Amino acid sequence: MLAIVGAALAFAFTPNDDGGIVFPFGKATELDVTPSGVTAAATVFNNMTILDLGTLDTAITLNITLETGIRTGAICIVKAASDATSGRNVTFGSGATAAVLSGTTSKTKTAWLVYDGTEFIGVGQID
Repeated sequence: MLAIVGAALAFAFTPNDDGGIVFPFGKATELDVTPSGVTAAATVFNNMTILDLGTLDTAITLNITLETGIRTGAICIVKAASDATSGRNVTFGSGATAAVLSGTTSKTKTAWLVYDGTEFIGVGQID
């Protein structure tokens, strides 16, 4: 049993640029990102973000822009499905350094990225 007598508890909630509460006190942000040709772009403004690239019909480069307020240790999960053709890879461009996310025919692949204070770095992948 935990008893706190005569003490006040305080929590600091960090709003994002839109005034919303960010993870871990707010929910994760899920963004559907539609590639434009061979490039996809996403802006990450929460400390837990899921980027869903949908089903790819070509190899793409993903560029990530970071809003102010992203904390070191923030997590970004990138997921993408491949259509019936192999080679639907995701190469990470600006804002992230990670191995190419290789596409397997008709499968969904994911990458786990962690913010190191400068950019997102890849720490794991599931193909």
